[in-house]
Formats: sequence, C-alpha cells, structure tokens
Amino acid sequence: MTYMAMMRVIFSLKAVAERLSSELRKGDTVARFGGDEFLLILPDLEVIKNSIHIAQKIIDSFRAPFFIDTHQLVVTMSIGIAIYPEDGICEGGLLKNADSAMYQAKHAGRNCYRLIMRTKAKSASPEICP
Repeated sequence: MTYMAMMRVIFSLKAVAERLSSELRKGDTVARFGGDEFLLILPDLEVIKNSIHIAQKIIDSFRAPFFIDTHQLVVTMSIGIAIYPEDGICEGGLLKNADSAMYQAKHAGRNCYRLIMRTKAKSASPEICP
C-alpha cells in the first residue's frame, strides 16, 4: 500500500470515528477495536429502546457519504448490541455477545443493528470474570 493510500485509510477511519462521536452523548465512548470495527460504550442507558434509538441514529447519519480527495465513500454500519448485565457481566461476555449480534447484522444485509438473542446469551456457559 502506498503512503497516500495509507493516509486515506487513516483519514477515513478518523472521519468515521468523528461521525460516530457526533451521534453520542457526553460521557459515551468511541474506540477503534480493530480493522474497521469500533466499540461504543454507552453507560447509563435506562432501557433497551434507548440503545436501539442510538443505533438507528448512527445508521441514519452514515447514509451521507464521506468525501476524501475527489472520491466519495459510502460507509455502511453493522451494529451489534449487548446490554449489561443481561447479556454479560464482564467485558469478555459483553464483547462476545456484541460481536455475535454484529455478525447477525452483517448477515442480514448490513446497514442495520441486531440485539443478541437473549435465549442464546442466557444458555451460554456462565462467565468467569477475572
């Protein structure tokens, strides 16, 4: 990959992080998790529908393309949602369940969100937190 191509990738990831941040509340966290995956930590959500509302806001905000140099870049979102403590009591369980829900969203055609299926999350082996 050329230097300019790498700079475009870095700019793109930064632009995605900024757009994600613009849709969140003060006190929420956006972190690049790896590759093109981002982790959002949304503390103090009172009900599940609040996380669904935020997920839909994010998807809607990414309908607008990014412009990098002379290129237009459309980014789709596949969002997996896991809620503490229903879907995991420590980081590992929450990440695993959010990741599983994200892959469900990808398989559903992208540009959507999915909640982890509660029956699947509860029937999984119990978490052992460090």
